[in-house]
Amino acid sequence: MNNPLALFLHENIGRKKQNFPNLSMLTIVIPSYCRQDFIIRQCAYWHGFDASVIIMDGSPKPLADNIQEIIADLCNITYVHSNADLVDRLKHASTLIKTPYAVMCGDDEFLLASGMSNAIALLEQDQDLGACIGQSLRYYLSNDGSKCNYGTGYDTYRYEIKHNTIQERLKASVKNYNGATCYAVTRSSIWSKSWGDLQGYSSGYVLELEHAFTTYIWCKLASVDDVYWMRSDENPPAETTDVSRLPVETWWASDEFKTERMNFVTKLADRLISAHRIGRENAEDLIVKVFEIFLHEQKYPSNSSFSQKSRLYSINTLKKCLPKNWVGHLIKLRNHLRPVAPDNGNFGNLADLKATKTPLPFLLNDELVNDLFSMEKLIADFYKARSDHSK
Repeated sequence: MNNPLALFLHENIGRKKQNFPNLSMLTIVIPSYCRQDFIIRQCAYWHGFDASVIIMDGSPKPLADNIQEIIADLCNITYVHSNADLVDRLKHASTLIKTPYAVMCGDDEFLLASGMSNAIALLEQDQDLGACIGQSLRYYLSNDGSKCNYGTGYDTYRYEIKHNTIQERLKASVKNYNGATCYAVTRSSIWSKSWGDLQGYSSGYVLELEHAFTTYIWCKLASVDDVYWMRSDENPPAETTDVSRLPVETWWASDEFKTERMNFVTKLADRLISAHRIGRENAEDLIVKVFEIFLHEQKYPSNSSFSQKSRLYSINTLKKCLPKNWVGHLIKLRNHLRPVAPDNGNFGNLADLKATKTPLPFLLNDELVNDLFSMEKLIADFYKARSDHSK
């Protein structure tokens, strides 16, 4: 086996993993674009766990045949190559989910088994919930991937949207929007109605909002204290043509996107009517109101004289910000979420983290330490294989 990355995959898929039986109830969907080395890393990481994995690769060409042959023998991993747009790849993925729960994962990030197991346990315990988000950490690599420091993640500690009425849920979700639904473990029926049934927009951020609104229309969300999302800054956003950085306030205010806005409001109103038997006029009014609350809370132009102020703001923003290229890969919309504060590994390395006496916005226990130790070992092996491959 001459390919160092193929050897890395072959060696790591044989490693024994800690068993969390309820992970057999979970499917992890991993969209990818032009990061096929990281697809290999995901396969090495996930084989040996009970979770099912669906990798939707939108790269121009599929993985090399020898890598595909190895993956084909991994019973819990499904690899699909497709040049379809992201929304269509996610629709395809939703048809392949056979488990009670599903979760999205970035191709260059990690979801920790112990934290996800506890999220599933909460959902099993409380049937009134439809989604559960774990806590997150950022990891920062140095020394060619052999050293790893940890920093603050997103502010989801003890976060919940459990209001009984849909009006209260939607309004609460946008008044302190944090994108919690995006990487939440979600009941598969709801995942398929949200990530699995998006429509295309000229602003990629609107895709995220359609997903979030849909999730809250259908269910309540809670959180566990356990860390399960490891945020990575290893790669810049993937550049494709199917999802753009067009500012959401520009999209909402400009006449150019009137038809898209109407489709957005109509589609979400249809979901409201289906889920809660709300009249159409009231349903559409609620979606518009919630969207404008979102814009206001994000420090966009005031709702007073909203259209006029937004158009002026949007024109100026468009001139300054609209890139020539487009940003694909919906998982990079996580950059639109707001971290607690910028940092560069403020928790230090794993030994520093274990020794900390400072109160932490997540649960630090032996399971987390073991998961991080295993992740670090895999990352170090990956970058060594990658370096050998490039020689």
